Amino acid sequence: MNEIIDLQPEDVKDVTPKKPLKRQKVAVIGRGTAGILSAMMLRKWGNEYVDVEVFYNPDIPEVSVGEGSQLSLPALLYLCQNWTFKDYVPLFNSTLKCGIQYYGWGTKGDFFHSFPPPGYGMHFSATQLQDVLMDTLKQQNVKFTEADIGHHNDVDADFIMDARGGPSDPENNPLYEPLKHTVTNAAVVAQCEWDAPLYNYTIADAQPNGWIFGIPLQNRISFGYCYNSEISKEEDIQKELEKYVSLSHHDLRIKDDPRHLHFDSYRRKVNWVDNRVAYVGNTSFFAEPLEATAIEFQTSIIERTIDLWSRPAGDDKTEFQEECNKWYTQWAKEAEAVIMCHYAAENPRYPTEFWKEGERKGQKCLLNCERWNSYAETGREYEHGTVAPDQLYQMSFGGGWNPFSFKQNIEGLGLYSDYE
Repeated sequence: MNEIIDLQPEDVKDVTPKKPLKRQKVAVIGRGTAGILSAMMLRKWGNEYVDVEVFYNPDIPEVSVGEGSQLSLPALLYLCQNWTFKDYVPLFNSTLKCGIQYYGWGTKGDFFHSFPPPGYGMHFSATQLQDVLMDTLKQQNVKFTEADIGHHNDVDADFIMDARGGPSDPENNPLYEPLKHTVTNAAVVAQCEWDAPLYNYTIADAQPNGWIFGIPLQNRISFGYCYNSEISKEEDIQKELEKYVSLSHHDLRIKDDPRHLHFDSYRRKVNWVDNRVAYVGNTSFFAEPLEATAIEFQTSIIERTIDLWSRPAGDDKTEFQEECNKWYTQWAKEAEAVIMCHYAAENPRYPTEFWKEGERKGQKCLLNCERWNSYAETGREYEHGTVAPDQLYQMSFGGGWNPFSFKQNIEGLGLYSDYE
């Protein structure tokens, strides 16, 4: 199995604390989810050797629709704050996430993408996570300053973690590379209150013109209909979402007017331009929320940045910086493949323009992904009990997938007729 994967050191996810940074000033710009996690991890691994200051503009609202994670976030919250799932529930309105339930995808229809024990993810309120961590980090000597930062040179710091929002037009921005194969670019999001959570997993329900996510929190569930605005009109999608909620969750009612979001999918061409500035969050990467790749990517970027900045001042960091950028580009492309493989399988239930376009782009994406075939083959050969959980987590593909994920999703989608 190792011969197929050809693991490199940078492929292995390491959540153990890094060596302390030399006494330095580190600035984080932005206090959204990526920014607040950056501050938490820098404080933990910088310890008393680093002064961390977060700059944020209070006039810019943080994005919050309810979020889901893969496996790294619960582990990091435990390592950095000694918080367990018992703490997450009241602090972040959280529910356990043991996987993703797919309805109506691929040639087979329904399947469940389970996280291998003992790992688990979490659903959480993004605004509550940001606010609670801000209050907690203030008590741990992290400074928060209200400021509208225009340029990195305006910041008095040895290192800068830029965690601001994404570019307004990445397709025409020379610093960015659009994800060419993605098919959704908009979403209608609605909130429904309930007395108690009904699920401990994320919902991904295929629809004629896109798919609907369901993210369960303790007191509400966030529904979002992801679609392509060049194919469908937002008023039609809103009606489809409202009909879906009324039919699938009879006792729920949409609270307030649904929100209409438009987004681009992109990555930076170079994420570490020099040894002083690193980019994380939406200013670095964005893709549709299928498979919750965003937070997994963010925490990995923060870890690599800490590793880069931790190296002795006399060391030539150029080679490692180049390795980080190479890893970043590969991870982003593979995250796109993780998303688009769900469209690549024919969906006979919905012979619509959206799904035909998704199938075309999905198949092209997999053909252009260098490591897809080798990992797919490893997933085919994976058998329960043959790989220890800690080894399984190390066999990481971009997007946070391991052989168990490949096996479940490819079989569940019916992507390959002989994949059993």
